Amino acid sequence: MIKRVPVLTVLLALLLCATARAAGPSLVVHLPEGPIKAGENFTVTVDLTGNPGILNIDFTLSFDRERMECTSIKLGELLSAQASASAVNPAGKPGAILAAASSELMEGDGTVGVFGFQAKERLTDFHFSIDRITLSNQDRKKLDVTVTGTTSAPSDSGNSTSSSGATSSGNSSGATNGGTSSGSQSDGGNSPAEPESPPFSDIAGLWAEDYIRAAAARNLFQGYPDGTFRPANRLSRAQFMMVLWNLAGRPAAPDTSPFTDMSGQIENFQKAVAWACSKGYVNGTSPTTFSPGEPLTRQAAVKILFAYHGSARGPEVMMSEVYDSLFSDSGNISAWARDAMYWAVYQKILSGTSASTLAPGGTVTRAQLAAIMVRYVERFPA
Repeated sequence: MIKRVPVLTVLLALLLCATARAAGPSLVVHLPEGPIKAGENFTVTVDLTGNPGILNIDFTLSFDRERMECTSIKLGELLSAQASASAVNPAGKPGAILAAASSELMEGDGTVGVFGFQAKERLTDFHFSIDRITLSNQDRKKLDVTVTGTTSAPSDSGNSTSSSGATSSGNSSGATNGGTSSGSQSDGGNSPAEPESPPFSDIAGLWAEDYIRAAAARNLFQGYPDGTFRPANRLSRAQFMMVLWNLAGRPAAPDTSPFTDMSGQIENFQKAVAWACSKGYVNGTSPTTFSPGEPLTRQAAVKILFAYHGSARGPEVMMSEVYDSLFSDSGNISAWARDAMYWAVYQKILSGTSASTLAPGGTVTRAQLAAIMVRYVERFPA
C-alpha cells in the first residue's frame, strides 16, 4: 500500500528548505550562563550556520575589557579540519580576532571558534558583539553575514554591532595638501558615520564621500580654494607627508633637512617632510633629494603608514600564503612592501581595487588615501 503525502506538506517542506538556503550564512554566538565569579574562567563559542562554502573567514569578537580578559582562542572543528592557514589574536585592540583561509572551499556548518575568558569581576550579564566580518565564497566575493546570540557591545569597546563586508583603499602645488592629475580608480567600501565637515562640490554620490568628509573633519585633508576636493587627483610624496603630519598632530620638526629639492616647497611641506624623515617613516630618493612632487604608489603609501604604526608584524604573517593566492597581482608587490600590504589587508585598512587585485604599483588618489587614513584611525584610535 502506497502512503500518500499531502501536497501541502510537500510544498511547505520545499518552502522551508528554500528559505533556509536563501537565509545565507550566520554566525551564532553561544554565551555562558551566568553568574560568573571574579577570577573564574568561561568560554564563548561561535558557530557558522548556512555555510555555502567559503574560502576565508575573518571576524572580531568585541567585549568589555574592564570586566573580562580574553585569554585564548581555539579554532573550532570546522576550521581546524579544513583551513590551510589561520591566525588568532586574543589581545587585539578592537577585540579578539580570528581569521582562517583555505585554497579549497571550507564546507559544512559547525564551530569556528572557542574563545576563552577570565572574569575580572563578578558577571551577571554579558555584552558581546561580532564585527569586522569577512566571509568569501568560491568566487572570492564577500558574503553578507547575519549574527545572532550577541548583546550590544558596551560603548568603550570601540566597536559596533555586527557588520559584514569591507573594501578599501596627489604634486606639490594647489591645495594645502592637494594633488594634480587623475590617478587610479578608487576602492569601494563601507562608509563611516562622521560629523559633518565643510562640503566639497565634487564629492556628492562618490563611493568615498563619507570618508572624505570624515578625513576633512579630522583635519587630515583640506580642499581647494574653488571648493573642490578633486578626489581622483594623484597624491605626491610631499602631500602624503603633510597628511601623516596632520594625523600626528603636527609635532615639532627639525629646522633643516638634507634635501636640496625641498627649499622651494611651502613651509608646511618642508616641516612635514623633515619630521617624517627624522622619524624614519620615509627616506629620500637619494641622499640629497626627496622628489616631493613624485606620485605616490599605493604600496608606498601603505609602507609609510605601516612604519608610522611601528612596523610590527602580527597575525597577518600566517595569512601571507593565502593572500598570495587570493590576489592575482600579489606578485607585483615589491619585497619591501609585502609585510605592510598584508598588514593593511588583514587590519581591513586596505582591501583592493577589486575582489582579487590590490594594484600595489598604482598611484594612490586623494579619495583612496582619505579612506585608508579614516579606516586606520578607526582601527587604531589614539
